[in-house]
Amino acid sequence: MAIRGTEKSSAHDWLTNLRMAGVQGPSGYTVHTGFWKLASGILPQVREALRGRNPTVIHVIGHSLGGAAATLVADALHGSSVAGVKLYTFGAPRAGVELHASALTGRLGRENIFRAYHHTDPVPMVPVFPYAHVPYEEEACLLRGSGTLLSVNAHLMPTYLSSVGEQSWRQLRLAQSPKLDTFEAADRWLAEAARGDSISIMLSASALRMILWALRWVLRKAGEMIGYALLGGATIIDYLAKLIYLGTLQSISLARAVENMIAAILRFTGRTLAAGTKLTDAFIQYVLELLFRTVATVAMRAVNQLP
Repeated sequence: MAIRGTEKSSAHDWLTNLRMAGVQGPSGYTVHTGFWKLASGILPQVREALRGRNPTVIHVIGHSLGGAAATLVADALHGSSVAGVKLYTFGAPRAGVELHASALTGRLGRENIFRAYHHTDPVPMVPVFPYAHVPYEEEACLLRGSGTLLSVNAHLMPTYLSSVGEQSWRQLRLAQSPKLDTFEAADRWLAEAARGDSISIMLSASALRMILWALRWVLRKAGEMIGYALLGGATIIDYLAKLIYLGTLQSISLARAVENMIAAILRFTGRTLAAGTKLTDAFIQYVLELLFRTVATVAMRAVNQLP
């Protein structure tokens, strides 16, 4: 079962609306509103096509936004106990929050989820935390192409076909991307990036991936101190900014990491952090919106190139 995606007008709203709330998905966890709208529109046709059949395994595959929809279709089909489900995605964005990704990985089984992405493809980098890829916290199939900056061409299916070639999924899974495994590792990388003594990070795909890893650790650290439930009712962008700000008030080390993260984000977007800038709730929100909108804009340019 191949799922190709959606109308570009809808895609623009789903990728660039930083305040779009999540919705309850097929298994009861929060998922992306737009991607679930697409998937739920497909499911009646899928169930009708399966009527009277008795498959043992259903292979669900999708590229780009179709990959996010495929993730949620696979979730729904597994919940219906129609058959065994295997999921394959190429250059797909994140479809659900961390709890959803963790639960779906456990239900389908890591061995039945295959995710491939180019290291410079911007689309798999959105939406950001608290959304997460499946298989959850498992290395996907990293495909390396030419260049180091975020690339529109890296998202196109012909580019994926060329990168995959004749390789098997087992061969593809041998390549792994670097990640920050602890808060301390994230803190060290942020300090280096903020100082500017590393290579240029403006629109660097590797730098963005490390920034997003670091953001994840900062938010987890802040969440441990503040408690996630205190911020109920806020949109995601407001929630993240408030959580980070409150965390800086509780810990000197976290405040230092946040300042370095803000500096790294500004460098990534071609800006600098002025000396003496106060890390207010409003300023943190501004910087996060700047980061997310920059990535979402490049991702939307990539989607616009699809046929």
